[in-house]
Amino acid sequence: MHETVVAVPEFVSDVDRLRRAGRLDDAQLVAISGLTEHPYIAAGHHALARVLYARGEMQQAHDEWEMALALEPDHIGALKGLGSLALTRRDYASAERYLEAALSVAPADQDVVAALRLARDRSRTGPSTSTTLPLGVALVQRSTEPFQRTVGESASGPALRAPHFPAFDDARLVVAVVADVDGFVVDARVSPGAPTDVAATLAGLTRDMGTEAALTTSSLGLGAWDTLTVECTDGSIVMSVDRARRHSMVIAATVDLPLGLVRRYLTQLRGHVEEWSQ
Repeated sequence: MHETVVAVPEFVSDVDRLRRAGRLDDAQLVAISGLTEHPYIAAGHHALARVLYARGEMQQAHDEWEMALALEPDHIGALKGLGSLALTRRDYASAERYLEAALSVAPADQDVVAALRLARDRSRTGPSTSTTLPLGVALVQRSTEPFQRTVGESASGPALRAPHFPAFDDARLVVAVVADVDGFVVDARVSPGAPTDVAATLAGLTRDMGTEAALTTSSLGLGAWDTLTVECTDGSIVMSVDRARRHSMVIAATVDLPLGLVRRYLTQLRGHVEEWSQ
């Protein structure tokens, strides 16, 4: 007696291939055509949801992922996608529900574990309150002692201390921070006149942003993220992660500093972390 295996239609892999190539219009057309012929394939609705998410059509992506769950309640991709959407919308109760279900399906998925922890934290405390960065004041180019930690000790162990922080000779930089995996400041340079808690606030945000980015890239099948860039009206923020050393680096700069140069400074800071952690 042979077990019957239902094969996933070929159009699903075609949609994913087109999406990864950036051909979102073609991917959507192929997905819709395939689902017209195979409307009860959860993987097809998941593939279409990924395309819609990449296009920024969040409600339509939500609907397709819900359809995938209706057809296959344990579909891990749909559960992660809906969890990511809920986090983006700051709907932490829904995020908890989807991510708890995802964790029951894939208990070893560390992206889900971290995202669920974040959702539970936010359910209890509410969204983080971000400090407005005083864009336009100069970064301290060098100081005798590292920026003092003001948020307590890291749960991951003793703080990593740098003997020297890179001397960025650029007044357009606002703040540079090295944070540990728990979102605590390891070392920082902050411009004069900035709020005293700006480094701690930014370090905490790196943890939250990194967690959401990891869940999003995982649900879209894009692999691990490396660098995040936020372009604002008055400046930019660039963040990178060093998973081997369990640290993140983030730099904020004024709008008149070219983004390419901000990334170069971030590369220098990352090299500094690698050097002192040898």
